[in-house]
Amino acid sequence: MKQLILLLSLMLVASPAISGKLYKWVGEDGTVNYTQSPPPDAVKNENTKEMNISSTTIKPIKKRGKYYCGSDQLPSLDRSAAVNISNLQARIYDWEDALERRQTDRAKYIKRRHYSAKNLNEALQRFNRDDLEDRCKIEWAQNQLSSLQGEKKKIFSRHEMVKSAIQEIEEKKARECGVDERTGFITVDDEYNASVQCKKRFDRELRKLERELKKAERNRNLVETE
Repeated sequence: MKQLILLLSLMLVASPAISGKLYKWVGEDGTVNYTQSPPPDAVKNENTKEMNISSTTIKPIKKRGKYYCGSDQLPSLDRSAAVNISNLQARIYDWEDALERRQTDRAKYIKRRHYSAKNLNEALQRFNRDDLEDRCKIEWAQNQLSSLQGEKKKIFSRHEMVKSAIQEIEEKKARECGVDERTGFITVDDEYNASVQCKKRFDRELRKLERELKKAERNRNLVETE
């Protein structure tokens, strides 16, 4: 006898891969099937059961000075703005990847046939809980990134400002010290000595700014996204 059992009516905003309904039905050859789409009309009947899976939103909570999404501790933001932004962006990518992998794992699990309705229900509960925790972490990280947008703009602004300062000093150096186009053996004279001393004065400032530019470039590269 063909049987159709509607196992789960899922209202899982955090689990789009199994939102809607999950069906268990037995084919004509006696094979048990689990699908997310209804079985063929030819095997439907009134023998249905419905179960609910809890789907509560998880929000960050503070415990002993640390923030958690469920059982997972959220990263601390106690370093420079550039490092924090870089770490948050990397964590978001990792958590989004975890959601995608879990979606695939969930679909594979549903296709398995050697488990009970209880085991299936427990497995889907675990998938759902892990999804909710990851979505909690992603939302928290995105909120942190939003609060750091001002710092991100300062990082890009600082990089451009140092580059402009270097260019201005190099132009001023050329105007005031001149450009020595002589090659080969150079006769040391008062004009040459004056030019050398003039350039040294600007070179000290340029070396300082070049060190700052390297730091500004590192920070810019940390927060730069495609």
